[in-house]
Amino acid sequence: MAKRTTSRAKGKSEPVAETPATPPAADTGGLRDDDRARLKALVAARRKKARAAQKARAAEEAATPSGQEQSVRPARAEPAKAPGSDRKAKAAAQPPAPAKPAPSPSHAKTAAGGDTKRNQHRLLALHRLLLDRLGKNPERVSTASRGTPSGDGDGDGDGAADLPSPRKLVNWALDLLPDDAKGYTFVDVGCGRGRAVFEASRHPFDRIIGVEQDTTLYEDAMLNLRHWPRSIMACRDVEFINADPANWPLPPADLVVYIFSPLERKAVLNLTRHLNKQAEDGNRIIVVYINPRRDLALRESPYFHLVEQAGPAARKIRWFSPYAIEIFSTVAKKRAPQRRLPSLRRRRENRS
Repeated sequence: MAKRTTSRAKGKSEPVAETPATPPAADTGGLRDDDRARLKALVAARRKKARAAQKARAAEEAATPSGQEQSVRPARAEPAKAPGSDRKAKAAAQPPAPAKPAPSPSHAKTAAGGDTKRNQHRLLALHRLLLDRLGKNPERVSTASRGTPSGDGDGDGDGAADLPSPRKLVNWALDLLPDDAKGYTFVDVGCGRGRAVFEASRHPFDRIIGVEQDTTLYEDAMLNLRHWPRSIMACRDVEFINADPANWPLPPADLVVYIFSPLERKAVLNLTRHLNKQAEDGNRIIVVYINPRRDLALRESPYFHLVEQAGPAARKIRWFSPYAIEIFSTVAKKRAPQRRLPSLRRRRENRS
């Protein structure tokens, strides 16, 4: 309703003209007048067309006899189908697709290699974060740092980073030796900062030698040796030599040679030739090869045989080692003396 307003001036009230009320605007749906007219015309045309079709259908039904109604009746328009129904019907009508061929051995090998590599990374993390920190390891310079990548330059592309050997792995491998450590000289070929050398010093070797070509790593190993407590060393005759491991002459003694995979192929061949010469002279030789990538020369050597791994240390290596281990030896493994049970006759004599 319109409101009446009055204004007071000099104590008198004067009437004011009433404002007419504006009717509410019609809801146009957001369309303009011309668009609305066009839409109405389109709807009317569609309705007219539908009525004409309905009349034509009714006329045809009236003209058709009752007996032929079903055969002559034109097909009615089918209801609209759901989107994607035609695609599903076509897919059902098509013959089943042939089964995919089985993966080739190369693909299966690649997948297995990927799983093996992931498992190796997990085990390396287990040793680096937990097992390597157990026990007393008073290093002046940490031996856990990574070295530079090395390759053999022969195009095989399998050069690996000079990673240190896990501590537990060195001890597990030394527990698998076919002979006692006493009487042997331990030689670490490419010792780095000396981790394997210091772990071997916990075993009663006669002498321990670490050979390293890199001058910086050699100086770090010497610094660790100066600060390593002698109270935890079963063998105190330890020395480091700055030389090329491939051309360094081996001492004429019974040897336990420790090799890790980053050693180059030419170095392995030269080392195998020196070891064969030592075996010809009658010395006992044991080779501990960690991550054996280039073991063909040792396998084909007439002086070495592969040692069978058994016992608790072999089970630990199988479960927790990130690398494979091969042990070659010129010494037959000592068998533990078997305890013979007394016969039934001896038992009766002992009782009487």
